[in-house]
Amino acid sequence: MLKKISARLFKNGSPKETILKNTFWLLLGQVLGRLIRTALIVYAARVLGAGSWGAFSYALSLAAFLSIFSDLGLNAFTTRELSREGTKNFSLLSAGFFVKFFFTALLIVLAFLFSSYLSPLEEARGLIFIAVLIFAFDSVRDFGSSLTRAAEKMEIESSVNIFTNLMIAALGFLLLFSFKNSFSLAWGYALGSLSGSILMIFAVRKTFPLFLKKINFSDIKRVLSLSLPFSVMSIMGAVMINTDIVIISWMLGAEATGLFAAAEKPIQLLYLLPSVFAASLFPMMSRISENKNGEFKKVFEKSISAVLALALPISFGGFILSENIIRLLYGPAYLASGLSFAILSLTIFIIFPSIIIGNAVFALNEQKKLIAFSCFGMLGNIILDIVLIPKFGIAGCAFATLLNQLAINTYLLFRVKKIVSFSLFPHLKKIILASLLMSALTFSLFYFEFHLISNILLSSLFYLALLLLFKEKLLFSLFKK
Repeated sequence: MLKKISARLFKNGSPKETILKNTFWLLLGQVLGRLIRTALIVYAARVLGAGSWGAFSYALSLAAFLSIFSDLGLNAFTTRELSREGTKNFSLLSAGFFVKFFFTALLIVLAFLFSSYLSPLEEARGLIFIAVLIFAFDSVRDFGSSLTRAAEKMEIESSVNIFTNLMIAALGFLLLFSFKNSFSLAWGYALGSLSGSILMIFAVRKTFPLFLKKINFSDIKRVLSLSLPFSVMSIMGAVMINTDIVIISWMLGAEATGLFAAAEKPIQLLYLLPSVFAASLFPMMSRISENKNGEFKKVFEKSISAVLALALPISFGGFILSENIIRLLYGPAYLASGLSFAILSLTIFIIFPSIIIGNAVFALNEQKKLIAFSCFGMLGNIILDIVLIPKFGIAGCAFATLLNQLAINTYLLFRVKKIVSFSLFPHLKKIILASLLMSALTFSLFYFEFHLISNILLSSLFYLALLLLFKEKLLFSLFKK
């Protein structure tokens, strides 16, 4: 029995077994790791108060946005090329490695020189350089993850992620408990991230030197042209996630920033679920991409159905229970975040499938067609924020995110439909019906003031029972080889 479990968890088998193995490890690493970090976030929000928590969130969001420019889409590019070609194009990959770390170093220098000009919040200005260090260390770890994903050895990435978040939580709690300010929290994050980066370098120590031996500077221009579409999509994602915090801090101040961050953080944690699944699928989708209306189409349709089977009940349940969730996580002081959390919950059923769709586009090497889509998404998010925040505050920002996500991802779906002739509704009829019936139960329990945890558990069990009653094929296929 132990040998069978070990084989399933540590060795690649059939395509389905490999996807399930990698999804398990990425879920374990990302979700468990982020849950550990979420405990720190909730504690920090309560200890620091909305003002200092807002300053820390601003610095972290700005650094995340800036760090995307140091990545240039090279992590996704590395995973795809290694999955397809192995080490045949190592000189090209080495050039990408050089470019990535050149821009990471440049980002650190610029942050050191100009951090005092990047925020209207005095407390946040002092945190920006530390936050950039955090994302520089993350950049090293993420590059190592791109190598393990190409080899479909996600257990390595999972172990490093869990260790990293344990170190962040341990050091963050220790320093925050000792000094009770945002600077101690920032240094806890930075030292924890550094620890994880050192472990990742050790884990892939045999591969890293290969990137240093064969650097061909003539390949740099070619690498940039190939990775640019990846970069544009990454920048769009960073803008969508982090611009809201930046704009709120300039328009409404630190307290409103902290309230919006409180609503946004749990939603971002949930975004990890499709990201993990998409990362597990990506190497295989890259290999079968030539058969776009055959095997690729089947995998694509089942993947979208799977993430929507998760997204719909979570989205509807989060909308109904938003105020209770905020009270449980942060206490009464953050109840003003409830409406924003409810609106952002509705983005879940839009974002979940869009992550799978975006990865499919990369696998098909069609990402250049989506540059205009990415630019439209970035611009639309900023314009809607500027229009709606003055009138509706942080709820207006959440609604701007929802409208923009709905518009750009509808466009994305129609563009991909022209590349792959897929059909989704036949796979989703039972899932949609089960989600609506579950939502009716969730609202009824909420109306009669059932305890939040009891409501979530009963609603979840009811949803699973409905899928079994409807004989949903997707659920049964998980238990077949």
